[in-house]
Amino acid sequence: AFNLANQFINPDIPRVLEIIPSDELVSDIDNGEVFTLTANFSEAMNTNITPSLSFLNQNPIGTSLSITGFNWDDDQNFTWTFTVNDANENLDNIVLQVNDAVNLDGEPQALYTSGEIFLIDTENPSISNVLPSTLNMNDATVGGLFSLDVIFSEAMLTFNEPDISFPGNDLSSSLMFDDGLSLWVNDTTYRAS
Repeated sequence: AFNLANQFINPDIPRVLEIIPSDELVSDIDNGEVFTLTANFSEAMNTNITPSLSFLNQNPIGTSLSITGFNWDDDQNFTWTFTVNDANENLDNIVLQVNDAVNLDGEPQALYTSGEIFLIDTENPSISNVLPSTLNMNDATVGGLFSLDVIFSEAMLTFNEPDISFPGNDLSSSLMFDDGLSLWVNDTTYRAS
């Protein structure tokens, strides 16, 4: 609202029209990859002056993002370049502020504050609960179905099946994994049968 109002109150002042992220969701899969933010200005700017970038609310610099460079792509587009780090964090309230750019006539840009244009989710999922279909197996349950509902702390990609094992115990004589009946019940619960 502030940026829109400024277009009418000060129509001749140079301004950032938008900031374009290279990805709207930064996740574990992006670890070590390049992430960019590009500010698109309303007019030709002085490329000898570097605009400032600030993170309001939640700041991923030093944790999920490491700045590796910045430059003018042309006289209307400025790009900040980062390397993505797996910081095991979830940031969903990142607001950007851009200031200090100057046009060719020496006029400073209007202060720009973004909405939430990208999210960071490098938080690793964990298992929050395991629910067995029965607590006691005995002679009466031989030949019957036994299942474990493995509940994860966040939504998972359901095209992969988790590896279910019982470390230190050989249960192969008592339990046989049934791949045909094992499935994702929803994106947070996997049922191993």
